[in-house]
Amino acid sequence: MNAMMPRVLLSGRDENFCQMLAYYLEKEGWEIRIIGSDASSFLNGADCPDLWILDADGEEWVQIMRKIQKKSNEIPVILISEHEKLINRVWGFELGCADFIVKPFMPEELVFRAKKILERYRPYLKSEIASSTASLQEYCLDLQKRMVMADELEMELTAKEFDLLCLFSRHKGIALSREQILKAVWGENYFGSDRVVDDLVRRVRRKLKKLEIDTVYGYGYRIIS
Repeated sequence: MNAMMPRVLLSGRDENFCQMLAYYLEKEGWEIRIIGSDASSFLNGADCPDLWILDADGEEWVQIMRKIQKKSNEIPVILISEHEKLINRVWGFELGCADFIVKPFMPEELVFRAKKILERYRPYLKSEIASSTASLQEYCLDLQKRMVMADELEMELTAKEFDLLCLFSRHKGIALSREQILKAVWGENYFGSDRVVDDLVRRVRRKLKKLEIDTVYGYGYRIIS
């Protein structure tokens, strides 16, 4: 992980929804941490993220917003709400949120808004946000254009093959189970066999012959760092 890439905190009561949003945000190469609805551990700590995405439903979000602003008024916050309530919007902007999004929305919209906010609040990250590249052994991943390059040549990959490489690039040297890969690449709602993971890895190995992927027998796969 590039130390200069944005660090984002996701706080919400719906874990599956947070996991889905994290999946799209991580595609940008950003560092995503899901902290659930209990923000006390972060608020009592010394570390600050570059962006906080906060669930604005329920009653606790107002107090969390006030504590965030007390901790630092330079942390941009995107509020997400399931209900269109004018009072919530008013409170949100009065408390200093940078944006307010009402469900349902496309995850790509959240990514777009997050980029614009980070460029405004964290200008020193602008070039990293714009380029969003990652390296994987002898291959270079352009996360914006969803391209993989080797020796200045573009490799022809499917969407899921590219998603697998993105996942490996974020977990170099770490063994990933088939279930972890399945959820990251196919999503939480996929209910088919995990053997599709083996087929996907075979295709990637065939196309990217220089890429070293270890098989962890009976478990999953690990990319050589």
